[in-house]
Amino acid sequence: MDVARRITHVELLHAPEERLLAARVFELLGCTVTDSGGHREIVRRVRSCADDPELRGRVEVLGVFFHDAPGAIATNMDQAFIWTDVIASGPLRLGQVIEVQWHLEPEPTA
Repeated sequence: MDVARRITHVELLHAPEERLLAARVFELLGCTVTDSGGHREIVRRVRSCADDPELRGRVEVLGVFFHDAPGAIATNMDQAFIWTDVIASGPLRLGQVIEVQWHLEPEPTA
């Protein structure tokens, strides 16, 4: 394993209004930053893996939860859960569930 290229952390946050600044920091670290096209595009790309013989059954969307659905846990966030056994932050054979969140407007406060 090339230890110089392994991913050691998967949760990344940035302050409100600092998305472009966060991208610049990642570029300083040697990363290539691209816009994912939004959550529906990410979900569409993952679902299209069913057509890829190497990724079929190894990457899949477990669920998508929208902010306006009955019983949503947050009214300001959409979520998708993606499973893969190609990468993991723990034992690879167990696979990894990746939670992808899209934060919308802040929830109103009382």
